[in-house]
Amino acid sequence: MTLIVYLKAKISEYSIILQRIEQQIQLLDKPQSNHILLLQSLKQRLLLAKESYGKLTMIVKVGNVQLLSRGLEQLHLIEFETYIIAYLYIPALQNEGLPELAIRKVLLSIIQRLYLVWIRDLIVKLDGQLATIPGLETPLFIAPPKAKISLLEMPGLYHEIGHNFFRKFTQDLLISLKKVVNEHFSLLRKKTGFIPPDQDKVYKRAAGYWDDKRLEELFCDIFGTWSCGIAHYVSCVDMGLLYEDDPHKINFDDEHPPMCARVYICWITLTKLQQLEDLTKVAESSWIEHLKMYAENPDHRLICHKNLLNSFVETAVSKIEEYLPNSKRYDTDLPNDTEIEQFNSNLSFEDILNRAAKILLMFPERYTVWETNAMNFLGWYDN
Repeated sequence: MTLIVYLKAKISEYSIILQRIEQQIQLLDKPQSNHILLLQSLKQRLLLAKESYGKLTMIVKVGNVQLLSRGLEQLHLIEFETYIIAYLYIPALQNEGLPELAIRKVLLSIIQRLYLVWIRDLIVKLDGQLATIPGLETPLFIAPPKAKISLLEMPGLYHEIGHNFFRKFTQDLLISLKKVVNEHFSLLRKKTGFIPPDQDKVYKRAAGYWDDKRLEELFCDIFGTWSCGIAHYVSCVDMGLLYEDDPHKINFDDEHPPMCARVYICWITLTKLQQLEDLTKVAESSWIEHLKMYAENPDHRLICHKNLLNSFVETAVSKIEEYLPNSKRYDTDLPNDTEIEQFNSNLSFEDILNRAAKILLMFPERYTVWETNAMNFLGWYDN
């Protein structure tokens, strides 16, 4: 099959898909909808797909073989936009029920507290691992189905909110974080003195590991801990303990940094007082005991050097506070044992999550009853 035959087939296929997507958006576009702005955003995305479709149709009509690669580029753009609309946003809108609305309400309150004023609407989809599709004004948040009935996945939402912050200020944040990388390895070269060519390649490889995606993931771990406190650190330790591979392993095929670096960077982001909390010490000791089963490898020692990670945190926190001058790091003290199970109207969602982490780790026999009360307090629904 020649490329032009394939492109003609895709034109026929997408003429149907684009028409059906438009019909589905029209069915959802009702005056009483909570998502008028989001639907407008989807219409804009659909328009972009239609524009690419028109360009693809013209390229195929001309039939110039040298232009067919551009036709593939337009096809990729159509595929991307239609996937986002049809596989993610539309199903989320069609299936938005009480659990999704409850989590949406919580997310909107977090966004309001953090002064992420550019986010004007959002939608929640409860059918996958924690993730987000960062739209500057109308992001989509994906959470696992058990989020309907459990609070324990929720600290990870702050990491996902971090992706939306990062995408808003991507250019400046990447410049700042890459400067940290360059300065670290430049200083390392100066300390080493004469560097043989083979060793210089090692340094370049180590610096090159910190590409845009890994820097973003690490930044979001910092953002999650800065905005949610100890509960986010505990959730990262939990993720690390469930991780089946060596937590020091450097995987150049994975956009996520190794778990050992992620847990450490969350711990460093905590304030000194938070690091001294009993809850933090319990989680930290569990993690240290887990690490005894593994030996740090040379790659991890070089690529994830603690001086470098410390500088990442210092720079990231500085940038967060620069761009969110009205926001505040979550550093509220955890109450003592007699008060921790009580609820009042002044509790933030961060308060609830940090209490949940402390009760679960330090008073597990009391957790089941407490979480049921917390879900009722939050207006959570189990559908």
